[in-house]
Amino acid sequence: MRQRKLKQRKSKQSKSLAKILTLGIATATFVSSMSVPGGLLAPEKVYAEDAAGETESGGVETDRQTPLQGINLQASVNKDDTAYNISVQPVPEPAYGEKLEYSTDGERYYDWEKIPSEGIGANTMFTLYARKAAIGNKDASLATKGAITTPRDSGVPTISGADKFSDRTEVTITATPGAIIYYTTDDTVPTNRSKKYDTPITLTETTTIKAIAIEDGHIMSDVVGMAFTKESSGGSSSSGGSTDSGSETAPPQEENKNKTTTKTETREDGTVVTTTEIRAEDGSVQIKTEIRNEATGLNVTVNVSKNAKGKITSATAEILDRGFGNVKISGEALSEIVKAAGTKKVKATIKMLTKNDWVIRKVTVNVNTLLKRTVKPKKMKIIEIDPETGEKFVVSKMPFRVAADGSVELDHNELGHGSYELVTADEEAALTKKILRSIKATKQSASIREKQGTYFWFEKGVNWYNVDKVTFSVLNPDVARVSSNGRITGLKPGKTVVKAVVRLENGQSKVIRMTVTVNKKK
Repeated sequence: MRQRKLKQRKSKQSKSLAKILTLGIATATFVSSMSVPGGLLAPEKVYAEDAAGETESGGVETDRQTPLQGINLQASVNKDDTAYNISVQPVPEPAYGEKLEYSTDGERYYDWEKIPSEGIGANTMFTLYARKAAIGNKDASLATKGAITTPRDSGVPTISGADKFSDRTEVTITATPGAIIYYTTDDTVPTNRSKKYDTPITLTETTTIKAIAIEDGHIMSDVVGMAFTKESSGGSSSSGGSTDSGSETAPPQEENKNKTTTKTETREDGTVVTTTEIRAEDGSVQIKTEIRNEATGLNVTVNVSKNAKGKITSATAEILDRGFGNVKISGEALSEIVKAAGTKKVKATIKMLTKNDWVIRKVTVNVNTLLKRTVKPKKMKIIEIDPETGEKFVVSKMPFRVAADGSVELDHNELGHGSYELVTADEEAALTKKILRSIKATKQSASIREKQGTYFWFEKGVNWYNVDKVTFSVLNPDVARVSSNGRITGLKPGKTVVKAVVRLENGQSKVIRMTVTVNKKK
Protein backbone atom coordinates (compact mmCIF):
# COMPACT_ATOMS: atom_id res chain seq x y z
CA MET A 1 0.00 0.00 0.00
CA ARG A 2 1.26 3.39 -0.91
CA GLN A 3 2.10 5.59 2.05
CA ARG A 4 0.64 9.09 2.11
CA LYS A 5 1.84 12.04 4.14
CA LEU A 6 -0.14 14.04 6.60
CA LYS A 7 -1.10 17.65 6.14
CA GLN A 8 1.17 19.81 8.27
CA ARG A 9 0.87 23.33 9.49
CA LYS A 10 4.22 24.66 10.58
CA SER A 11 4.93 26.85 13.61
CA LYS A 12 8.26 28.49 14.40
CA GLN A 13 7.92 28.27 18.16
CA SER A 14 5.84 25.22 19.02
CA LYS A 15 6.74 21.56 18.95
CA SER A 16 3.26 20.35 19.82
CA LEU A 17 1.45 17.91 17.58
CA ALA A 18 -2.32 17.61 18.00
CA LYS A 19 -4.58 15.38 15.98
CA ILE A 20 -8.34 15.15 15.96
CA LEU A 21 -10.27 12.31 14.38
CA THR A 22 -13.90 12.69 13.47
CA LEU A 23 -16.00 10.16 11.56
CA GLY A 24 -19.41 10.82 10.04
CA ILE A 25 -20.98 13.46 7.86
CA ALA A 26 -18.61 16.04 9.29
CA THR A 27 -15.29 15.92 7.50
CA ALA A 28 -12.36 14.35 9.34
CA THR A 29 -10.07 17.07 10.75
CA PHE A 30 -6.35 16.94 11.28
CA VAL A 31 -4.37 19.71 12.88
CA SER A 32 -0.68 19.61 13.56
CA SER A 33 1.98 22.04 14.54
CA MET A 34 5.66 21.25 14.58
CA SER A 35 8.95 23.03 14.31
CA VAL A 36 12.51 23.07 15.36
CA PRO A 37 14.37 26.05 16.78
CA GLY A 38 14.97 28.54 14.06
CA GLY A 39 12.26 27.47 11.67
CA LEU A 40 10.70 24.51 9.91
CA LEU A 41 11.80 22.97 6.82
CA ALA A 42 10.01 20.21 5.04
CA PRO A 43 7.50 17.36 5.30
CA GLU A 44 8.14 14.19 7.21
CA LYS A 45 9.93 12.38 4.39
CA VAL A 46 13.24 14.25 4.30
CA TYR A 47 16.64 13.00 3.20
CA ALA A 48 20.05 14.62 3.31
CA GLU A 49 22.99 13.92 1.07
CA ASP A 50 26.58 15.00 1.14
CA ALA A 51 28.60 15.79 -1.95
CA ALA A 52 29.20 12.09 -2.54
CA GLY A 53 25.49 11.41 -2.60
CA GLU A 54 25.50 9.37 0.61
CA THR A 55 22.79 9.88 3.17
CA GLU A 56 23.50 11.11 6.66
CA SER A 57 22.18 8.19 8.64
CA GLY A 58 23.27 5.54 11.08
CA GLY A 59 22.86 1.80 10.73
CA VAL A 60 20.22 -0.03 8.73
CA GLU A 61 18.83 -2.17 11.52
CA THR A 62 15.10 -1.83 12.07
CA ASP A 63 12.95 -2.13 15.17
CA ARG A 64 9.24 -1.97 15.91
CA GLN A 65 7.79 1.15 17.47
CA THR A 66 5.90 0.99 20.74
CA PRO A 67 2.15 0.60 20.19
CA LEU A 68 -0.40 3.27 20.98
CA GLN A 69 -2.24 3.14 24.26
CA GLY A 70 -5.79 1.74 24.19
CA ILE A 71 -8.30 3.80 22.20
CA ASN A 72 -11.95 4.30 23.08
CA LEU A 73 -14.54 5.15 20.46
CA GLN A 74 -17.49 7.43 21.12
CA ALA A 75 -20.57 7.96 18.94
CA SER A 76 -22.41 11.24 18.56
CA VAL A 77 -25.13 12.52 16.25
CA ASN A 78 -24.07 14.74 13.34
CA LYS A 79 -25.50 18.23 12.87
CA ASP A 80 -28.11 17.02 10.40
CA ASP A 81 -29.30 14.22 12.70
CA THR A 82 -28.88 11.82 9.77
CA ALA A 83 -25.86 9.76 10.84
CA TYR A 84 -23.46 9.09 13.68
CA ASN A 85 -19.97 10.54 14.06
CA ILE A 86 -17.29 8.41 15.71
CA SER A 87 -14.50 10.06 17.65
CA VAL A 88 -11.41 8.66 19.33
CA GLN A 89 -11.00 9.46 23.00
CA PRO A 90 -8.39 10.27 24.02
CA VAL A 91 -6.82 11.44 20.78
CA PRO A 92 -3.40 9.78 20.25
CA GLU A 93 -0.53 12.28 20.13
CA PRO A 94 2.56 10.87 18.40
CA ALA A 95 5.97 12.35 18.96
CA TYR A 96 7.62 14.64 16.47
CA GLY A 97 8.39 12.81 13.22
CA GLU A 98 5.88 10.01 13.88
CA LYS A 99 2.64 9.59 11.99
CA LEU A 100 -0.45 7.51 12.56
CA GLU A 101 -2.32 5.11 10.33
CA TYR A 102 -5.75 3.57 10.66
CA SER A 103 -7.51 0.53 9.30
CA THR A 104 -11.07 -0.76 9.45
CA ASP A 105 -10.17 -4.36 8.63
CA GLY A 106 -6.76 -4.75 10.29
CA GLU A 107 -5.06 -5.33 6.92
CA ARG A 108 -5.17 -2.21 4.75
CA TYR A 109 -3.84 0.91 6.47
CA TYR A 110 -4.31 4.53 5.48
CA ASP A 111 -3.15 7.92 6.73
CA TRP A 112 -4.92 9.00 9.90
CA GLU A 113 -6.54 12.02 8.31
CA LYS A 114 -8.02 9.96 5.47
CA ILE A 115 -10.76 8.32 7.52
CA PRO A 116 -13.99 8.45 5.45
CA SER A 117 -16.13 11.48 6.13
CA GLU A 118 -19.51 10.02 5.27
CA GLY A 119 -22.01 9.08 7.96
CA ILE A 120 -22.33 5.82 9.86
CA GLY A 121 -25.81 4.39 10.18
CA ALA A 122 -27.71 3.06 13.17
CA ASN A 123 -26.94 -0.30 14.81
CA THR A 124 -23.67 -0.52 12.91
CA MET A 125 -20.55 -2.17 14.32
CA PHE A 126 -17.51 0.02 13.70
CA THR A 127 -13.99 -1.24 14.36
CA LEU A 128 -10.88 0.92 14.19
CA TYR A 129 -7.27 -0.23 14.22
CA ALA A 130 -4.62 2.41 14.91
CA ARG A 131 -0.85 2.18 14.74
CA LYS A 132 2.30 4.23 14.25
CA ALA A 133 3.42 4.06 10.63
CA ALA A 134 6.83 2.75 9.62
CA ILE A 135 9.32 5.57 9.38
CA GLY A 136 13.07 5.64 8.85
CA ASN A 137 14.62 2.53 10.41
CA LYS A 138 11.56 1.78 12.53
CA ASP A 139 8.84 -0.69 11.57
CA ALA A 140 5.20 0.08 12.14
CA SER A 141 3.94 -0.55 15.66
CA LEU A 142 1.48 -3.27 16.55
CA ALA A 143 -2.10 -2.16 16.02
CA THR A 144 -4.36 -0.99 18.83
CA LYS A 145 -8.02 -1.90 18.35
CA GLY A 146 -11.19 -0.09 19.31
CA ALA A 147 -14.81 -1.05 18.53
CA ILE A 148 -18.26 0.40 19.00
CA THR A 149 -21.82 -0.30 17.86
CA THR A 150 -23.75 2.84 16.98
CA PRO A 151 -27.09 3.42 18.74
CA ARG A 152 -30.44 2.73 17.11
CA ASP A 153 -32.30 5.40 15.16
CA SER A 154 -35.31 7.26 16.52
CA GLY A 155 -38.71 5.59 16.60
CA VAL A 156 -40.96 6.22 13.59
CA PRO A 157 -43.83 8.64 14.40
CA THR A 158 -47.52 7.87 13.79
CA ILE A 159 -49.82 10.09 11.69
CA SER A 160 -53.54 9.94 12.51
CA GLY A 161 -56.61 11.53 10.94
CA ALA A 162 -59.38 11.00 8.38
CA ASP A 163 -57.71 10.32 5.05
CA LYS A 164 -60.85 11.49 3.18
CA PHE A 165 -62.82 14.57 4.13
CA SER A 166 -65.32 16.97 2.61
CA ASP A 167 -64.59 20.26 4.40
CA ARG A 168 -61.66 20.00 6.81
CA THR A 169 -59.85 17.47 8.93
CA GLU A 170 -57.49 17.47 11.89
CA VAL A 171 -54.24 15.52 11.75
CA THR A 172 -52.26 14.47 14.80
CA ILE A 173 -48.69 13.12 14.90
CA THR A 174 -47.36 11.15 17.85
CA ALA A 175 -43.92 9.73 18.63
CA THR A 176 -41.78 8.34 21.44
CA PRO A 177 -42.12 10.57 24.55
CA GLY A 178 -39.52 13.33 24.46
CA ALA A 179 -38.93 13.06 20.71
CA ILE A 180 -39.17 16.15 18.49
CA ILE A 181 -41.39 15.78 15.41
CA TYR A 182 -40.78 17.60 12.12
CA TYR A 183 -43.15 17.51 9.18
CA THR A 184 -43.86 18.83 5.68
CA THR A 185 -47.06 19.40 3.72
CA ASP A 186 -45.55 19.96 0.25
CA ASP A 187 -44.57 16.32 -0.39
CA THR A 188 -40.88 17.01 0.31
CA VAL A 189 -38.79 14.89 2.67
CA PRO A 190 -38.70 16.44 6.16
CA THR A 191 -35.43 17.28 7.93
CA ASN A 192 -34.50 18.81 11.26
CA ARG A 193 -35.00 22.19 9.57
CA SER A 194 -38.61 21.48 8.62
CA LYS A 195 -41.63 22.77 10.55
CA LYS A 196 -41.79 21.46 14.11
CA TYR A 197 -45.01 19.73 15.16
CA ASP A 198 -46.62 21.21 18.29
CA THR A 199 -50.40 21.09 17.84
CA PRO A 200 -52.83 19.18 15.56
CA ILE A 201 -52.74 20.25 11.91
CA THR A 202 -55.95 21.45 10.25
CA LEU A 203 -56.25 20.62 6.55
CA THR A 204 -58.75 22.12 4.12
CA GLU A 205 -57.20 20.89 0.86
CA THR A 206 -55.83 17.62 -0.45
CA THR A 207 -52.43 17.27 1.24
CA THR A 208 -49.72 14.69 1.86
CA ILE A 209 -48.07 14.95 5.26
CA LYS A 210 -44.61 13.48 5.82
CA ALA A 211 -42.99 13.35 9.23
CA ILE A 212 -39.87 12.27 11.10
CA ALA A 213 -39.04 12.02 14.79
CA ILE A 214 -35.74 12.78 16.51
CA GLU A 215 -34.95 11.45 19.96
CA ASP A 216 -32.13 12.90 22.02
CA GLY A 217 -28.90 11.03 21.28
CA HIS A 218 -30.34 9.22 18.26
CA ILE A 219 -30.41 9.97 14.54
CA MET A 220 -33.71 10.76 12.89
CA SER A 221 -36.29 8.11 12.21
CA ASP A 222 -37.41 6.81 8.86
CA VAL A 223 -39.91 9.03 7.06
CA VAL A 224 -43.60 8.24 7.42
CA GLY A 225 -46.23 9.76 5.12
CA MET A 226 -50.00 9.85 4.77
CA ALA A 227 -52.23 11.34 2.06
CA PHE A 228 -55.36 13.27 2.99
CA THR A 229 -57.88 13.77 0.15
CA LYS A 230 -60.62 16.38 0.00
CA GLU A 231 -63.60 14.84 -1.71
CA SER A 232 -65.74 16.75 -4.20
CA SER A 233 -69.23 17.71 -3.05
CA GLY A 234 -70.51 17.65 -6.63
CA GLY A 235 -70.98 13.90 -6.77
CA SER A 236 -68.14 12.61 -8.89
CA SER A 237 -65.06 11.74 -6.96
CA SER A 238 -61.78 13.53 -7.60
CA SER A 239 -58.30 12.83 -6.41
CA GLY A 240 -55.00 14.60 -6.61
CA GLY A 241 -56.52 17.73 -8.22
CA SER A 242 -58.00 16.06 -11.37
CA THR A 243 -61.21 17.60 -12.78
CA ASP A 244 -64.18 16.62 -14.98
CA SER A 245 -63.98 17.58 -18.63
CA GLY A 246 -66.87 20.01 -18.22
CA SER A 247 -65.45 21.75 -15.21
CA GLU A 248 -64.83 25.49 -15.30
CA THR A 249 -61.68 25.24 -13.24
CA ALA A 250 -58.18 25.98 -14.50
CA PRO A 251 -57.56 25.36 -18.23
CA PRO A 252 -55.91 22.07 -19.26
CA GLN A 253 -52.51 23.62 -19.79
CA GLU A 254 -52.37 24.56 -16.16
CA GLU A 255 -52.50 20.90 -15.20
CA ASN A 256 -48.91 20.54 -16.38
CA LYS A 257 -47.65 22.98 -13.78
CA ASN A 258 -46.42 21.78 -10.37
CA LYS A 259 -46.84 18.24 -11.64
CA THR A 260 -44.81 15.15 -10.81
CA THR A 261 -44.88 12.10 -13.05
CA THR A 262 -43.03 8.80 -12.61
CA LYS A 263 -42.46 6.13 -15.27
CA THR A 264 -40.77 2.73 -14.85
CA GLU A 265 -39.37 0.55 -17.66
CA THR A 266 -38.02 -2.98 -17.29
CA ARG A 267 -35.77 -4.12 -20.14
CA GLU A 268 -35.22 -7.68 -21.34
CA ASP A 269 -31.77 -7.85 -19.71
CA GLY A 270 -33.28 -7.04 -16.29
CA THR A 271 -32.32 -3.36 -16.26
CA VAL A 272 -34.95 -1.25 -14.49
CA VAL A 273 -35.18 2.42 -15.48
CA THR A 274 -37.27 4.74 -13.32
CA THR A 275 -37.76 8.32 -14.52
CA THR A 276 -39.27 11.01 -12.31
CA GLU A 277 -40.15 14.37 -13.86
CA ILE A 278 -41.07 17.41 -11.76
CA ARG A 279 -42.48 20.39 -13.63
CA ALA A 280 -42.47 23.74 -11.80
CA GLU A 281 -44.85 26.69 -12.19
CA ASP A 282 -42.32 28.61 -14.29
CA GLY A 283 -42.15 25.76 -16.80
CA SER A 284 -38.73 24.48 -15.72
CA VAL A 285 -38.28 20.74 -15.32
CA GLN A 286 -36.23 18.50 -13.04
CA ILE A 287 -35.67 14.98 -14.38
CA LYS A 288 -34.26 12.16 -12.27
CA THR A 289 -33.44 8.85 -13.97
CA GLU A 290 -32.46 5.82 -11.90
CA ILE A 291 -30.90 2.89 -13.78
CA ARG A 292 -30.46 -0.40 -11.91
CA ASN A 293 -29.41 -3.91 -12.88
CA GLU A 294 -28.97 -6.39 -10.05
CA ALA A 295 -27.17 -8.95 -12.23
CA THR A 296 -24.46 -6.61 -13.52
CA GLY A 297 -24.30 -4.32 -10.49
CA LEU A 298 -25.17 -1.26 -12.58
CA ASN A 299 -26.38 1.53 -10.29
CA VAL A 300 -26.59 4.93 -11.93
CA THR A 301 -28.65 8.04 -11.14
CA VAL A 302 -28.83 10.95 -13.59
CA ASN A 303 -30.22 14.38 -12.67
CA VAL A 304 -31.04 16.94 -15.37
CA SER A 305 -32.41 20.47 -15.07
CA LYS A 306 -34.12 22.22 -17.99
CA ASN A 307 -35.48 25.75 -18.26
CA ALA A 308 -38.93 26.65 -19.59
CA LYS A 309 -37.59 26.56 -23.15
CA GLY A 310 -36.34 22.99 -22.74
CA LYS A 311 -32.64 23.93 -22.66
CA ILE A 312 -30.45 21.82 -20.34
CA THR A 313 -29.04 24.05 -17.60
CA SER A 314 -27.25 21.34 -15.60
CA ALA A 315 -26.61 17.60 -15.81
CA THR A 316 -25.00 15.41 -13.15
CA ALA A 317 -24.71 11.69 -12.61
CA GLU A 318 -23.86 9.39 -9.72
CA ILE A 319 -22.41 5.90 -10.10
CA LEU A 320 -22.44 3.63 -7.03
CA ASP A 321 -19.97 0.78 -6.65
CA ARG A 322 -20.16 -1.51 -3.62
CA GLY A 323 -16.87 -3.25 -4.18
CA PHE A 324 -13.65 -2.56 -2.28
CA GLY A 325 -11.00 -2.36 -4.90
CA ASN A 326 -10.31 -0.41 -8.05
CA VAL A 327 -12.68 2.34 -9.10
CA LYS A 328 -14.24 1.36 -12.44
CA ILE A 329 -16.16 3.52 -14.88
CA SER A 330 -17.66 1.26 -17.52
CA GLY A 331 -18.59 2.13 -21.07
CA GLU A 332 -22.07 0.80 -20.30
CA ALA A 333 -22.52 3.29 -17.45
CA LEU A 334 -21.33 6.17 -19.64
CA SER A 335 -23.73 5.16 -22.42
CA GLU A 336 -26.64 5.07 -19.98
CA ILE A 337 -25.70 8.48 -18.57
CA VAL A 338 -25.55 10.14 -21.98
CA LYS A 339 -28.83 8.53 -23.05
CA ALA A 340 -30.65 9.64 -19.89
CA ALA A 341 -29.17 13.14 -19.83
CA GLY A 342 -29.51 13.87 -23.54
CA THR A 343 -26.02 15.36 -23.55
CA LYS A 344 -22.37 14.37 -23.07
CA LYS A 345 -21.74 17.42 -20.89
CA VAL A 346 -22.38 15.63 -17.62
CA LYS A 347 -20.35 15.80 -14.43
CA ALA A 348 -20.31 12.27 -13.02
CA THR A 349 -19.38 11.20 -9.49
CA ILE A 350 -18.34 7.62 -8.77
CA LYS A 351 -18.83 6.60 -5.13
CA MET A 352 -17.14 3.51 -3.72
CA LEU A 353 -19.33 2.12 -0.93
CA THR A 354 -19.03 -0.50 1.77
CA LYS A 355 -21.82 -2.99 2.38
CA ASN A 356 -23.20 -0.54 4.94
CA ASP A 357 -23.27 2.24 2.33
CA TRP A 358 -20.25 3.91 3.90
CA VAL A 359 -18.51 6.02 1.25
CA ILE A 360 -14.84 5.02 0.99
CA ARG A 361 -13.87 7.39 -1.79
CA LYS A 362 -15.41 9.67 -4.42
CA VAL A 363 -14.10 10.41 -7.90
CA THR A 364 -15.61 13.05 -10.20
CA VAL A 365 -15.03 13.32 -13.92
CA ASN A 366 -16.53 15.08 -16.93
CA VAL A 367 -18.21 12.47 -19.14
CA ASN A 368 -17.51 14.56 -22.23
CA THR A 369 -13.77 14.37 -21.52
CA LEU A 370 -13.85 10.57 -21.25
CA LEU A 371 -15.72 10.23 -24.54
CA LYS A 372 -13.54 12.57 -26.62
CA ARG A 373 -11.65 10.84 -29.41
CA THR A 374 -8.81 13.30 -29.80
CA VAL A 375 -6.17 11.00 -28.34
CA LYS A 376 -6.16 7.18 -28.36
CA PRO A 377 -5.60 5.91 -25.82
CA LYS A 378 -6.16 8.97 -23.70
CA LYS A 379 -4.18 9.39 -20.51
CA MET A 380 -5.69 11.12 -17.50
CA LYS A 381 -4.43 11.92 -14.01
CA ILE A 382 -5.94 11.84 -10.54
CA ILE A 383 -5.89 14.88 -8.27
CA GLU A 384 -7.26 15.09 -4.74
CA ILE A 385 -9.84 17.62 -3.56
CA ASP A 386 -9.98 19.02 -0.02
CA PRO A 387 -13.71 18.65 0.86
CA GLU A 388 -13.58 21.68 3.15
CA THR A 389 -11.70 24.21 1.05
CA GLY A 390 -11.91 22.79 -2.47
CA GLU A 391 -8.11 23.03 -2.79
CA LYS A 392 -6.58 20.61 -5.29
CA PHE A 393 -3.50 18.43 -4.73
CA VAL A 394 -1.30 16.33 -7.00
CA VAL A 395 -1.18 12.81 -5.61
CA SER A 396 -0.26 10.30 -8.29
CA LYS A 397 2.58 9.59 -10.69
CA MET A 398 0.48 7.06 -12.57
CA PRO A 399 -1.48 8.09 -15.68
CA PHE A 400 -4.70 6.17 -16.31
CA ARG A 401 -5.56 4.96 -19.80
CA VAL A 402 -9.03 5.63 -21.16
CA ALA A 403 -10.46 3.07 -23.60
CA ALA A 404 -12.22 3.96 -26.83
CA ASP A 405 -15.66 3.62 -25.19
CA GLY A 406 -14.60 6.00 -22.38
CA SER A 407 -14.18 3.31 -19.75
CA VAL A 408 -11.34 3.62 -17.25
CA GLU A 409 -10.13 1.78 -14.16
CA LEU A 410 -8.36 3.54 -11.31
CA ASP A 411 -5.95 1.58 -9.13
CA HIS A 412 -7.15 1.80 -5.52
CA ASN A 413 -3.51 1.75 -4.36
CA GLU A 414 -3.21 5.22 -5.84
CA LEU A 415 -6.24 6.43 -3.89
CA GLY A 416 -6.81 6.85 -0.19
CA HIS A 417 -10.12 7.51 1.50
CA GLY A 418 -11.19 10.89 0.18
CA SER A 419 -12.46 12.94 -2.74
CA TYR A 420 -10.71 12.92 -6.11
CA GLU A 421 -11.09 14.25 -9.62
CA LEU A 422 -10.01 12.61 -12.86
CA VAL A 423 -8.54 15.31 -15.10
CA THR A 424 -6.62 15.59 -18.36
CA ALA A 425 -2.84 15.55 -18.37
CA ASP A 426 -2.84 19.24 -19.36
CA GLU A 427 -5.04 20.15 -16.38
CA GLU A 428 -2.78 18.23 -14.01
CA ALA A 429 0.30 19.87 -15.55
CA ALA A 430 -1.20 23.34 -15.00
CA LEU A 431 -1.90 22.48 -11.35
CA THR A 432 1.64 21.15 -10.94
CA LYS A 433 3.08 24.38 -12.35
CA LYS A 434 1.02 26.42 -9.90
CA ILE A 435 2.16 24.30 -6.94
CA LEU A 436 5.83 24.48 -7.91
CA ARG A 437 5.61 28.28 -8.15
CA SER A 438 4.41 28.37 -4.53
CA ILE A 439 7.49 26.53 -3.23
CA LYS A 440 10.05 29.17 -2.31
CA ALA A 441 12.79 29.65 0.24
CA THR A 442 12.40 32.53 2.67
CA LYS A 443 15.91 33.72 1.85
CA GLN A 444 18.45 33.10 -0.89
CA SER A 445 21.54 33.64 1.23
CA ALA A 446 22.70 33.38 4.82
CA SER A 447 25.81 34.13 6.87
CA ILE A 448 26.86 31.98 9.82
CA ARG A 449 29.98 31.38 11.88
CA GLU A 450 32.00 28.25 12.41
CA LYS A 451 30.23 25.68 14.59
CA GLN A 452 27.04 27.72 14.37
CA GLY A 453 24.05 27.13 12.18
CA THR A 454 20.82 28.17 10.55
CA TYR A 455 17.95 26.47 8.77
CA PHE A 456 16.82 26.18 5.18
CA TRP A 457 13.43 27.84 5.56
CA PHE A 458 10.49 27.59 3.17
CA GLU A 459 7.81 30.23 2.82
CA LYS A 460 4.52 29.71 4.62
CA GLY A 461 2.58 29.38 1.36
CA VAL A 462 3.91 25.87 0.75
CA ASN A 463 1.27 23.17 1.15
CA TRP A 464 3.30 20.11 2.11
CA TYR A 465 0.50 17.75 1.25
CA ASN A 466 1.65 17.99 -2.38
CA VAL A 467 5.22 17.04 -1.48
CA ASP A 468 6.61 13.51 -1.55
CA LYS A 469 10.07 14.29 -0.15
CA VAL A 470 12.75 16.94 0.18
CA THR A 471 16.42 16.12 -0.36
CA PHE A 472 19.11 18.49 0.93
CA SER A 473 22.72 18.56 -0.28
CA VAL A 474 25.70 20.90 0.02
CA LEU A 475 28.10 21.82 -2.79
CA ASN A 476 31.22 22.12 -0.60
CA PRO A 477 30.97 19.75 2.40
CA ASP A 478 34.22 21.10 3.84
CA VAL A 479 32.64 24.51 4.42
CA ALA A 480 29.27 23.43 5.79
CA ARG A 481 27.02 20.40 6.24
CA VAL A 482 23.23 20.05 6.06
CA SER A 483 21.17 17.63 8.11
CA SER A 484 18.06 15.71 7.18
CA ASN A 485 15.78 18.43 8.59
CA GLY A 486 17.57 21.22 6.75
CA ARG A 487 19.80 22.48 9.56
CA ILE A 488 22.98 24.01 8.14
CA THR A 489 26.12 23.98 10.28
CA GLY A 490 29.27 25.97 9.46
CA LEU A 491 32.53 23.97 9.47
CA LYS A 492 35.19 26.39 8.29
CA PRO A 493 35.34 29.85 6.70
CA GLY A 494 34.26 29.93 3.09
CA LYS A 495 31.26 30.02 0.80
CA THR A 496 29.06 27.19 -0.44
CA VAL A 497 25.62 26.46 -1.84
CA VAL A 498 22.96 24.39 -0.12
CA LYS A 499 20.51 22.78 -2.50
CA ALA A 500 16.99 21.57 -1.71
CA VAL A 501 15.25 19.29 -4.21
CA VAL A 502 11.51 19.30 -3.54
CA ARG A 503 9.75 16.41 -5.23
CA LEU A 504 5.96 16.38 -5.53
CA GLU A 505 3.74 13.32 -5.17
CA ASN A 506 3.40 13.14 -8.96
CA GLY A 507 7.17 12.94 -9.44
CA GLN A 508 7.73 16.53 -10.61
CA SER A 509 10.38 18.46 -8.72
CA LYS A 510 11.92 21.86 -8.12
CA VAL A 511 15.45 22.80 -7.12
CA ILE A 512 15.98 25.69 -4.70
CA ARG A 513 19.44 27.02 -3.79
CA MET A 514 20.70 29.08 -0.92
CA THR A 515 24.18 30.60 -0.75
CA VAL A 516 25.81 30.16 2.66
CA THR A 517 28.81 32.15 3.83
CA VAL A 518 30.72 30.77 6.82
CA ASN A 519 32.71 33.32 8.79
CA LYS A 520 35.52 32.67 11.22
CA LYS A 521 34.43 32.11 14.78
CA LYS A 522 35.31 35.04 17.06
